[in-house]
Amino acid sequence: MAIELFGGVSLLKDVQVYVVGKVFKPNGMKVLALNRTRGTSKACHRCGHVAREHGREMRCLKCGLRYNRDLNACINIAHVLTRDMGWGSRKPPNQQM
Repeated sequence: MAIELFGGVSLLKDVQVYVVGKVFKPNGMKVLALNRTRGTSKACHRCGHVAREHGREMRCLKCGLRYNRDLNACINIAHVLTRDMGWGSRKPPNQQM
């Protein structure tokens, strides 16, 4: 395993390849990856509006949501990864009784 302290992502990539090869695939787990994660902490996970950042907090001027930026990014990433499964919509589910 190569370690580059400056200017490279070799260690991170090696760890990723190792974990996927040793943990996920042998156990039959599917591995999904995002091509782009830019802007996930700024886009409001509720309405999609690109919001302001105030330190570690994201504040949406459109819907009024105030949320931790990192948690907001996690929810946005989960929306992207689960969209093909029919999940990840920002709209609340219809309540049918």
